[in-house]
Amino acid sequence: MAPGTVIEVDSEHFYFASSGCAVVSNRLSVGFQGVVSTLAGCDSMGGSDDGGEVWGRDYDEQVRATLTAVNELIQAFDNHALLLMQAGRNHDTAEHGATLDAGPPPSLPPDPDSAALVTPTNPASAVGNAGGGLEAFDELIESIGIPCPNGDTTKLATAANAWDEVAQLIIDDAAATVSQFIDDLRNVRSPEVDLAIADCEALSHLLGETGSTVRGLAQSCRDHASSIEETRFGIVPVLEGLMTDLGLTVAVTVLAALVSAGTSAVVGAANASRLIKTAADMIRPIVRIFVDKTPRLLARERVGDAPSRIRSVAERLRGKSKEEADGASPRPPETAKPWTAEDQAAFDFATRSERLEHTFHPKHNFDPLVEQFGSREAVVRAFLEELNGLTPAAGVFEETIVVGGQNVVVRGAVHDGVVKIGTAFTP
Repeated sequence: MAPGTVIEVDSEHFYFASSGCAVVSNRLSVGFQGVVSTLAGCDSMGGSDDGGEVWGRDYDEQVRATLTAVNELIQAFDNHALLLMQAGRNHDTAEHGATLDAGPPPSLPPDPDSAALVTPTNPASAVGNAGGGLEAFDELIESIGIPCPNGDTTKLATAANAWDEVAQLIIDDAAATVSQFIDDLRNVRSPEVDLAIADCEALSHLLGETGSTVRGLAQSCRDHASSIEETRFGIVPVLEGLMTDLGLTVAVTVLAALVSAGTSAVVGAANASRLIKTAADMIRPIVRIFVDKTPRLLARERVGDAPSRIRSVAERLRGKSKEEADGASPRPPETAKPWTAEDQAAFDFATRSERLEHTFHPKHNFDPLVEQFGSREAVVRAFLEELNGLTPAAGVFEETIVVGGQNVVVRGAVHDGVVKIGTAFTP
């Protein structure tokens, strides 16, 4: 061997991916902890009025669900940092054992550190009266008797910016890191690498869903703030007009401002009651529009069931045992079918974007399998593995296989030794 020649063994790819997973888990931890710190100063931002309370309670629920899912995702990345590290160490150990006169055993890197979990997952509630926007009219509003929007639009904007920033600066950056080490893992030709790539692709998909979720929370904050401002735009002129009609220069207790000697107090009070009723009749429909519109602006309308999905898949990935990686061999077992060039060609064909969109059309009912296996690509690999030995040497085929406990009908053709899945569906 010429001096200075460097041979890159498989272990380096696994170590690189392990390091990437550890970096991502730490970034998620630090980024979302920053969001929680920001939200601590955004208490009561939704308001305590009828619409504000409905919005705030839903927002609180979605934030709790999202942060809980993020903690599961952090642990899933931490776990795969360990699994990938062990896979690399297995390769180093096997390489040493297969080399004659290899000398002392290689020095193996330690396990990566785990990231801290985000806490608390239930930040200060968005429900409450922050006194934002209508403080000058508190006495008049109390006299009118209609709860007007009292959320804090400045705090809502702060919360929205915090969610947007963690999506752009943390999650998008983390997704780029995962994409980089997935591409690097594709250079490895080893039986366990395809499963590792499938898991990493599942983690990448979860990052994408998490980014969409937090952007949805940000948009909900902005929508609620806009609705509050729009409602106040309609209410404030009415309140200002009422102040003018009552002869007030500042919004003080109405009846106290009208108290005077003799019968004028009675006349003033009666006139004030009439004016207040007129103002109430004008304000009530404005507030009703705000309250009726609120359900369309809820966070759940923006994020759907994504937090639950993220948590479920992340829990599965977090639960993959280290013992499985410890016992993994970098060489295929004697009884295992090697992953051939034809297998890779079949996988590449079936995972082209247009093929995935067709195969995983909602009507084919494969969502449970995607959730179980972590990604569409992992499900495709399971299809191909189950088809092994069932397809003809050439020509069309239709086979019913069982994947993840679910019956699946697969149709396709074999061309030049490559299995090409045409369609698959649940019978």
